[in-house]
Amino acid sequence: MKKQIITVLIAILPIILLSTKPSENYSNQDDTKVIKFMYSRDYAADYGEKMFWAYEDDHAYMYQHAIDIKIRVNSLSKSNSKLFKNYNYCFLVPNSKGNDTVYADFSLKAWIIKEDGKSKYYYDKEGNLAKDLRSNYPFFKECW
Repeated sequence: MKKQIITVLIAILPIILLSTKPSENYSNQDDTKVIKFMYSRDYAADYGEKMFWAYEDDHAYMYQHAIDIKIRVNSLSKSNSKLFKNYNYCFLVPNSKGNDTVYADFSLKAWIIKEDGKSKYYYDKEGNLAKDLRSNYPFFKECW
């Protein structure tokens, strides 16, 4: 009886392993990659864009197909850099040349769109975009 069970398991196991997708393949080229900086350790100073990218071990990831973040941020009021606090979120939006990069601070009210090496600042005074993101995606909630 034990030999029969082992034989069945040996026959079924390769089928299960071959039909299971690895986690890296859950996203496709058209998905927006969202990166959240997790603050898993203490930092001596306020960090900027370079620090955001320097500590990849502090990143959490989400992939979303139908997120129109660049269009929505472009519709917000233009702002200056003083309202933007920290680089907490990054949205890598695929385009024909690579990716558009959109950053948000923790409040999800202050935004940056990086185009051709230049930063354009936006601000959502009412916080409607933040409310929408937090109500539709647990990834954006303050605690998770």
